[in-house]
Amino acid sequence: MRNLNTLILHIKSDDKRPMKKKTSFFCLFKMAMLLMLLSGGAHSYAQSAGRMNITGREDSIRQKVFAIGLPVMEINTVNREFPHYYSINAPEGCIGQSITGATKVPGRVTVVLGDSLLFDSGDYEEGISGMTLKIRGNTSARQPKKPYKIKLQKKADMLRRDNPDLEDKDWLLLTTACMLTDVGTYVSRYFDFAWTPSSEYVNLFLNGEYKGLYLLTESVEREKKSRVNIDRTGFLFEYDPYWWNEEVYVKSSIETRQMHYTFKYPESDEITQEQLDYFTQMIGEVEAAVNDGTYPERIDVTSFAQWILAHDLIGNRDWAGTNFYLTKYDDSDTTKVRMSVLWDFDSAMKNELYWFGGHTYFVYDSLFKSSNRAFVEEYLRLYDEMRPTFFDDVDEWLNQQAASPMLDALEESVHWDAIRWNYERDSVSSTIRQARQWFAERKTWMAQKTDSMRLALVPTGIQAAATVANENAYYNLLGQRMSSPSKGFFIRRGRKYVVR
Repeated sequence: MRNLNTLILHIKSDDKRPMKKKTSFFCLFKMAMLLMLLSGGAHSYAQSAGRMNITGREDSIRQKVFAIGLPVMEINTVNREFPHYYSINAPEGCIGQSITGATKVPGRVTVVLGDSLLFDSGDYEEGISGMTLKIRGNTSARQPKKPYKIKLQKKADMLRRDNPDLEDKDWLLLTTACMLTDVGTYVSRYFDFAWTPSSEYVNLFLNGEYKGLYLLTESVEREKKSRVNIDRTGFLFEYDPYWWNEEVYVKSSIETRQMHYTFKYPESDEITQEQLDYFTQMIGEVEAAVNDGTYPERIDVTSFAQWILAHDLIGNRDWAGTNFYLTKYDDSDTTKVRMSVLWDFDSAMKNELYWFGGHTYFVYDSLFKSSNRAFVEEYLRLYDEMRPTFFDDVDEWLNQQAASPMLDALEESVHWDAIRWNYERDSVSSTIRQARQWFAERKTWMAQKTDSMRLALVPTGIQAAATVANENAYYNLLGQRMSSPSKGFFIRRGRKYVVR
């Protein structure tokens, strides 16, 4: 359990200054949880519990998995100890399920492919070699198949890219459905986000037990050369539904108690009161600027438009768990708040007839409705810029994935993963076919929706002027008369037309 006397940020509705409180919402909640744990009222999960009864076939499964042709990760912990945690539910008025008291267990991690050793952390020696392993996540951590965080004792690149700048201590093992994260990664790189996490699929054995197919990936953290590039005086933060499970948070004026701001950098046990004071004032000014239409002075409009356009194309259904990561490069008055990395694609391609759920959450509801149309105009500019090539390019990329020599290895890994966890999941080939169909249909859907969005930008005064001036004349959206309109949007007889 974490120290219950840790600095907690509590902001009253009539006092926007952060204050140190020994007894805050978080403290009271944690104290209640501690009493539950002491009385045996909370659920403790040991990783060895509830596993499928395949022990008698472990050797046979091991041989088959090693022969698949996909990298195999083996983690062996000291004394074969498994990480564990305690389950907790959101307090009244909050949302989500999470975990607390996640233990770190020391050990060794290796990655092999056939007879080749690709990576070896060495045996655990604190600060020198080896690694620690813990269960990570919120709702996902409470599923039978657990996501993990690996912390190396010495920086290294577990993806083996022959670049010292890419070495790091923090790595994740995600349980994401095969190909969904690949689609999200492709879209992120297509839009040229400042940083897109790299990853690879591995089959995992933990203390000799087969745990299934995982995605080994970089974690979201501050690292100027290889991950999120911000200054030491800057902030990497999240608009977070799980704020109630954090030691430090800053309240948002956008929602009541559902989502507030938490910190990835500086971490909660390192952030100073001075930093909290600065951040609280800064984010309050950002939210106020969004509400009054002066937001271009406070946020990087392109990054905000780019982030949600990417989610609209992917069709993410989730909103609260989508990870709204943001950055402010430093604590100067000249830098703006930016949307950061795209993350979490488990619900991709599941919002067929709707925008991404984030349209009505965070600042996006206000940005789309603001009388200052700079954000909508930038959204449409970005869409127009990528529309001529994106849908053909993504279809070609999906064709390449379907023909990849790694496809068979992934298919067989998905098969064994399904056996291990006793569930049914679409094949990789089926997911690729679904993705091709998704983007083909999304192209038409996006064209219709963005056309409507574009028409809504037309000032009503222009329509009236066009009607009075000449009933049969064409006018562009600036109110200028056109002798012979080509492709685009025009006003004629007070009505909006699209010439294709």
